[in-house]
Amino acid sequence: MKFKIVNYQAHRISGWVYEPGADQGTTVLDLMVNGEVVSTLTCNIFRDELSAEDFSTRNVGFLGTLPPQFWNGEQHDVALVHRGTGNVLTQKGISTSDSRIAGAEDLSADFMVTPRGQVAGWASVENLPAYARVTVDGTVVDLARTDRRVLPWKRDTLKFDAPFGYMHGAQIPPEFFDGQVHRIQVFAGSEPHAPVAVLDQMLELAAEHRDAAAREAQQLQHEAPDTSSPWLKPARVHPDIHVAHIALTESYASVTLTGETGHRRLVLRLGEAAVILTALAGPPERGPGGRGGPAVFRCDPTRGQVYGLHPTVHPGGRSWQYL
Repeated sequence: MKFKIVNYQAHRISGWVYEPGADQGTTVLDLMVNGEVVSTLTCNIFRDELSAEDFSTRNVGFLGTLPPQFWNGEQHDVALVHRGTGNVLTQKGISTSDSRIAGAEDLSADFMVTPRGQVAGWASVENLPAYARVTVDGTVVDLARTDRRVLPWKRDTLKFDAPFGYMHGAQIPPEFFDGQVHRIQVFAGSEPHAPVAVLDQMLELAAEHRDAAAREAQQLQHEAPDTSSPWLKPARVHPDIHVAHIALTESYASVTLTGETGHRRLVLRLGEAAVILTALAGPPERGPGGRGGPAVFRCDPTRGQVYGLHPTVHPGGRSWQYL
């Protein structure tokens, strides 16, 4: 068994575990906090940095976070334990910020607002996503569940640490950017109209940020569904590559591509599941006009490479990405 711990912080516990003799996606780790198992991490995330020559599968990554109840300002003893063997992969103390809200039992939250009107934060009630309501001078400008895995902005533009699955991001509308000071409030709780204020800040909304706020608000409004898994790269359109045929069962997957493929590997993804398909033959020969012939990719069901794929898929719910 090989493994590596990449991140070991309250907001991000990640790495990979590779077991040559195990089926893809079957390795499970127990996340233990202060001696108690609080969650399980399945090692089935694609790790691009691993070599395809040295690893029979690169779907060996894991990703987790400390549950909200442990964000109490204390240091916790955190261990990652291999479920199959009981081996402790690592055990260290992890410090947390205190996100408990005084006077609100079982509510934890932390929010911020930037000069550009980006409202970012997280909230949890009884360790479940909460509701967050954003107001400007008493006017409600956003209301939603705090159930995002990541914030809708890149980390190099807005850095904010929070547990996965409890985040929320909103943009103050452009009409409030008039150079005046406004009262920004965020309320959170188990109900949409919960009265508990978790952010109350006076902020000047400069007119110079109005256009940027308008673009940001429009982008958030038309944002694609949150598929923010760490191994899911931004979609890229290959106009010269076409899917000619797809066959999928509980134990078999086959994809036929036409056009300028020239690739040996294909990643088929459905929701959280992923399987690497390999070409049956070498790179396709060039046909008339320099175009490639059909390329067929299949997996070997006897090696368990379709683990986690299910035969029942709702129409329109499939998600493929060609690498």
